[in-house]
Amino acid sequence: MMRPMTLAEIFEIADFGELETLISDEALQKLQQCRDICREEEKDIWIEVYKAEREVLEQTGVLELLEDYLAKIERYVRGERSFA
Repeated sequence: MMRPMTLAEIFEIADFGELETLISDEALQKLQQCRDICREEEKDIWIEVYKAEREVLEQTGVLELLEDYLAKIERYVRGERSFA
């Protein structure tokens, strides 16, 4: 079974990759300090935001970005095909 975010990208509902470009360097650094939500693979650090405390996500602005992303998916499911 595919992850919902992957399906959202395939159907062009929302682009999860765009979130990465919207997160500030400062926010990324703060998230990377939370070692329990990070995993390293070769030269990359993956931040598993679903493991983060809500407060950290709010402070970094990531929560708002995720809520916007999920709202796009909800609009699509309701039949609204405009994602602006």
